[in-house]
Amino acid sequence: MLEIIWGILFLGVFVYFIIISFQSTKIIRKEFGVFAALIFVLGLLLFFRNSKIEETELKTFSLQNETKGVKQNQLNGDSYFREKKIEDNLINEITITILINENNSGKKLLKAWTNRNGLSIGTIWRTESITVNKLDKINLYEYDVHGVLEWKILGLNLFYESKEFKGNIVL
Repeated sequence: MLEIIWGILFLGVFVYFIIISFQSTKIIRKEFGVFAALIFVLGLLLFFRNSKIEETELKTFSLQNETKGVKQNQLNGDSYFREKKIEDNLINEITITILINENNSGKKLLKAWTNRNGLSIGTIWRTESITVNKLDKINLYEYDVHGVLEWKILGLNLFYESKEFKGNIVL
């Protein structure tokens, strides 16, 4: 519910910013000329473009032990994904996805990452770490995800909320 209120607030501030930007552009054009107004508009567009590029990066975590001289990308057998919701609220969800390679010698966990699906106006999820450990039961693994939910308005970070998700997943 808090994210819905935050999203409405974010949209209101954004619309107000657009209105102010148009009015400022008119004043700048009138006082300083067309060239200055053009520089102002290009600066605003670059400001929003740079913040969007940073938000779209997907961070993956290798679950293999790195060994010198051994290529980790050699896959033998079948590879598949397992996905599980680790948070589900009114407007969005966070899921963990694990890439697994299975052959005659057993299962090998390759990579893991998280996705945030749904409406996420004014907030950004950043995964800090993912660990997956095998439990004593067959095919049962324990995951531990650490991340930060960033609350933003107009590209400025106002608050960082640290989150941790622990649970079990059958692979």
